[in-house]
Amino acid sequence: MEVHESLFGSQEQKSKNWCMYPFNSYSSFFYLIILKKLYKKDLSFINIYGIIITISLTVSSFLWWGRKNKNIHLVDINSYSILIFYLGIYYLYNKSDNKYIYENLLIIITILVIFITIVKKNNIKLLNYIGVAFSFIILIYYSDSLIQYLGIFLLLLSIKLKLFDTYNIIDFNKYNLISGTGWFHIFSALGIYCLL
Repeated sequence: MEVHESLFGSQEQKSKNWCMYPFNSYSSFFYLIILKKLYKKDLSFINIYGIIITISLTVSSFLWWGRKNKNIHLVDINSYSILIFYLGIYYLYNKSDNKYIYENLLIIITILVIFITIVKKNNIKLLNYIGVAFSFIILIYYSDSLIQYLGIFLLLLSIKLKLFDTYNIIDFNKYNLISGTGWFHIFSALGIYCLL
């Protein structure tokens, strides 16, 4: 099996077991809590799309950190890149009377993400940064409750932990914290849960 590098690396020590990076891998299951919020709502296009992306992200992230397969990595990249934009579009969709605009925007972004991942993989980081800026602007503008602000805080914390892990700003192993990536999975899942 081929082993590939992550777009955003991690400090977790490689295990000799089946699951190469257990904390990063198993923490991916936290994304399943998002389903609780999406299933509770009506089965509109935006909610079904969110359910599909969440399941895809959970499974691909678990398998990517467990096995490091190139094809699984592409699904993982696509899933989290789409989810980044999905949050902002979700808020716009729910605030608008013309839902079709945002359904079409989500489809266009999905096609763009898949195209960039396959053809110009080096540009996917830039697209992710644009998606983060887009969604945070929308989230900050439309958030109006303490639980939503908590969600924004948790998302910011998760991104910070992920970047500290990727760029070795904090030595997670020194503090027995395993990796910022696993904590990113946990806190981002909780943040999204609060925002939905």
